[in-house]
Amino acid sequence: RLAEINYIKTSEEADLRYAGLDLQEAKVELRRARTNVDKLLVKAPISGMTVMMNTFRNGSLGQVREGDVLWRGQPFMQVVDTSSMVVNARLNQVDVEKLRIGMKARARFDAFPELELPAHVYSIGTVAKAARFRQEYVTEVPVTLKLERTDPRIIPDLSVRVEVILERQPE
Repeated sequence: RLAEINYIKTSEEADLRYAGLDLQEAKVELRRARTNVDKLLVKAPISGMTVMMNTFRNGSLGQVREGDVLWRGQPFMQVVDTSSMVVNARLNQVDVEKLRIGMKARARFDAFPELELPAHVYSIGTVAKAARFRQEYVTEVPVTLKLERTDPRIIPDLSVRVEVILERQPE
């Protein structure tokens, strides 16, 4: 038995060294995992409301879910500053010549018929695009209107009807 003690001691020392190597490997893997978490963390440059966007997934549109693969630069969400909201609209090419930046407007929301908010024309697009649901020859120009006031009920992607005030008459 005394002759075997040296072998047992050597074996236990080897087991201890092996366990030490396992510990070092686990520490390396932990550092790698923490680095990956930092790389995968999405930080917004502004505070606001997060709105998930639709993306193509398995041949159909849908929101990003756990397990989906995203590519660098692929949009999948927006952060909306609800203290400064805009309306993205499209205007028939025939009517766009009447519009000027700064013109006053009124925005009414389908979800809240009693709500009317003041707005103004913020930008007018320079390139007309084919309308989505009309004949090919009908084109529309993108127009952005900025709401001058907000309401806590207003969230992104609500349907809105905007009336631009082209001119005013006294009384």
